[in-house]
Amino acid sequence: MPYLGELLDSLAAQDLDPEHFELILVDDGSTDGGPQLMDRFAAAHPRTRVIRQRNSGWPGQPRNRGLAATEADYVFFADAGDMLASHALRSMLDYAQLHQADMVLPRIAGLNGRPVNRTLLAKNNPKAELREVFATLAPQKLIRRALIERLELRFPEGRVRLEDGIFITACYLAAERTAVLADDDYYFLRARQDANNISARKADPEGCTRSVARIAEQVRAARLPADLEQGMVLDLYRRKILRTYRPGR
Repeated sequence: MPYLGELLDSLAAQDLDPEHFELILVDDGSTDGGPQLMDRFAAAHPRTRVIRQRNSGWPGQPRNRGLAATEADYVFFADAGDMLASHALRSMLDYAQLHQADMVLPRIAGLNGRPVNRTLLAKNNPKAELREVFATLAPQKLIRRALIERLELRFPEGRVRLEDGIFITACYLAAERTAVLADDDYYFLRARQDANNISARKADPEGCTRSVARIAEQVRAARLPADLEQGMVLDLYRRKILRTYRPGR
């Protein structure tokens, strides 16, 4: 709160037929008035379910609860402080079905000064290269649920840095086709004014390094061509480790 209301409004405004998607809201032990707002929203929108649990303090477990609760063909993970364009779900679903994509990466924009790397998502690409999409490990992607279930994938639970990157990397490596949808802004990442969200807190160098190593091990275990493997691991290291030595950080 107070951003949750804007996310819910953006979901209620989706131009995809309400019968074709469901909303699963996982309350991770909220104490900020969010549960009451979710209850009111669910009462007004029949295709919405609210799941409550004791606070886990990290995104992995709530996302896994949502995954276990759905039988949808595709899933999309949205964070409570963000927003979706009104045509986002329909456009991503249409694009996935048109190109038989296992994953669709929508173009993302920043809110309240949130920095977003937009070079990757500069244009549509129905079959993007693995190293190209590996530049984004955030969870805001449309993913075929059969891919997730075939691999028995779940997010790491507990206080695991880059838990989303570990999950998304596994999806990338197994996907037959990953598409980029970049003809418009579809998802909006917010910079919170209080800077109290997990991603804005002080870095955990040891935890981050362990997770970077884990992702690198995933890439190596996939037995990719040597130049591709080495390039992906180097990109990861530059982006997640070396950048922390810049003066501003």
